[in-house]
Amino acid sequence: SPFSGMGGMGGMPGMGDPFGMFGGNRNRKTRGPDVVKEIDVELEDFYNCTPLHIKLKKKSICPDCKGTGGMYDSSVISCRNCEGKGRILKIRQIGPGMIQQSEEICNVCGGTGKIIKEGEKCRTCNGERIILSKVKYDIPLDLGMKTGDKIVKEGEAHANPDVDIQGDLIFIIKEKPHDLFTRINNNLFYKKEINLIDALCGVSFDITHLDKRKLLIKSKDVIQPNSKMIVRNEGMPLRDGSYGDLIFDFSVKLPENLSDERKEYLQKLIKMNTNN
Repeated sequence: SPFSGMGGMGGMPGMGDPFGMFGGNRNRKTRGPDVVKEIDVELEDFYNCTPLHIKLKKKSICPDCKGTGGMYDSSVISCRNCEGKGRILKIRQIGPGMIQQSEEICNVCGGTGKIIKEGEKCRTCNGERIILSKVKYDIPLDLGMKTGDKIVKEGEAHANPDVDIQGDLIFIIKEKPHDLFTRINNNLFYKKEINLIDALCGVSFDITHLDKRKLLIKSKDVIQPNSKMIVRNEGMPLRDGSYGDLIFDFSVKLPENLSDERKEYLQKLIKMNTNN
């Protein structure tokens, strides 16, 4: 039944409420379940706070029947099998002078207490009360966002006509691995392999940052294997507008032919002395 899943509407006539199923919770509002979606985000988008454009298929209340499932207001009527209560009382004899009472969801209306007249189902949703539609969401990325952060769209979960409050659509942010940069907290790490000559005489190279800027990196110091160089304020942006650091992690590639490497080293030293 398109109305399945809705709770009961009251006790059976003349039976009171022997199971405590009804009464006290009549005015309590029901809420639909939340929907959680994980979004993979590029490191560049985190850095530049680029808004995300997400398209999802979502269950929505049928716009034609407004979630009733019927063609007209009079199309939806009370279920005669359960007298509109959604549940029926089953009485079984289990022994001489002993009976057992139990309540079951009405098999005709699926527990809603309502049915649709024959031939009067909504043509748009075929009586299902919901339709599947494509929805586009623009998701902002704020400064300092990282993996695990949540963006909540209240009431945007899959629609359920049987609840008073629709659930939330929750986006959980997840950072995709980057080819060059690795993010650790607010800092960016960049692995750079250099040859022995550059390690001894100093390095000069440029990189393309996450916002497409070219950064020239220079050092005249001797670079030890597995040493690090810190460039301040070139890491990830923070909520207060400041930035973390960019940290270069150097590895030194040893030469295969030391004699050729020695010649190149001497030529570089001569060139450096000439320039000075």
